[in-house]
Amino acid sequence: MPDGAVLRVAATVPTPTMRREITLDARNMEPPEPLERVLEAIGSFAKGDRLRLLIDFEPVPLYRILERNGFGHHAEPGTVSNYEVTIWMME
Repeated sequence: MPDGAVLRVAATVPTPTMRREITLDARNMEPPEPLERVLEAIGSFAKGDRLRLLIDFEPVPLYRILERNGFGHHAEPGTVSNYEVTIWMME
């Protein structure tokens, strides 16, 4: 992972009743690395897991990929980045 990139997993051994909260800091990454890192992180998602993406540009191509693969997302202005995007598996 490049300098400044942070991937945090709150629960490292999830159980059926536990959900993971992951933060991916992609502010210092050049495209397409943020997209690749997101897809890698959500590849093992279960219902209830969440990814919080911190990024300085709006990842519009990512939104289409998420929607086609059964993931929801919500983007809003970030507090430490230009955008914070929350990603989850749709029911």
